[in-house]
Amino acid sequence: MKQNITKRNHYLPQLYLKSFLSNDVFWVYYKKGEHPVAQAPINTCVETHIYNFKNPDGSINDSIEKALRITENDVKDVIEKLLNPKARLETNDIPKLAEFLSFIATRVPRSINLAREITKEIAVNDLKKISQKQDEIEKMLDDLNMSNEITVDQVQKYFENPEEYFKLSTDEKHAMGMSLVISKDIYYELMDMNWCLCKAPSGYYFITSDAPLVAFVLYSDSFAMIGSGFGLDNVEVIIPISPFVCLYMSRKHPQRYRAVNKKFVMEINRRTAWNAERLIISNIKTKYVKELTFWASKSLSIPKIDKELLEYFYQNFETLGN
Repeated sequence: MKQNITKRNHYLPQLYLKSFLSNDVFWVYYKKGEHPVAQAPINTCVETHIYNFKNPDGSINDSIEKALRITENDVKDVIEKLLNPKARLETNDIPKLAEFLSFIATRVPRSINLAREITKEIAVNDLKKISQKQDEIEKMLDDLNMSNEITVDQVQKYFENPEEYFKLSTDEKHAMGMSLVISKDIYYELMDMNWCLCKAPSGYYFITSDAPLVAFVLYSDSFAMIGSGFGLDNVEVIIPISPFVCLYMSRKHPQRYRAVNKKFVMEINRRTAWNAERLIISNIKTKYVKELTFWASKSLSIPKIDKELLEYFYQNFETLGN
């Protein structure tokens, strides 16, 4: 029997993207500098087989795509309701939204690439640790029958500087699985927050991106962490759900609805643009979004993880584990 497989997987649901349409299209801006293009949801934020994988018999398994579709169907009515200008956020809306948004956070390429970076850095730290253990290296070479081909000193040299001698990478499907598995943790963090529906003032609008759920932690006037930190006490989480409204979540501000000012909208747009992996989406074509995209393109050269911070946590959790 022929498989009925969805080959084109939308990593942002069309249900979500349709909220930003204007005359059946929106404008897609590229952080790498390509000209903005008018596009429809069906051709936006989509990759072939990003969630599908092969079974042992060679057939394609699309169970992840089907599971994600269930979360989309469950929240459809809630999102459509919140697009109404007179809508208010109700308590029973939040669990469905939290589940949907927890997967929005982890199903996108930005999160998958982050998982790849983390896996690589863990491997680097593991190799550096092994480089200090001569007995383990000797045993490894004996087990592999390589004692006559390479010396312990050589292995130590390679493992002390693994990025200089090895090309380390993580399989995309493995990284995708690592990313999706933290959806449950993000769900519980979101459920622990206060939710607010924010309405933009007349003449101003929210943009969105290919990584629209943004966690933001302010450390000082000159330093903030964007894209992670869902479990921190002072985290702020935002997602625009149309050009006119966005959801704002934090462990403060129990207000359920508020009309926001121009300054709020501009700040949310800056966070959204900076967090974007590649695409920024606007309901209209403007010089403002073009300039914002150019400013946010600086984020392309910045690693998604702080290597020193990750190494610190790695070493400390390892010590605690022992």
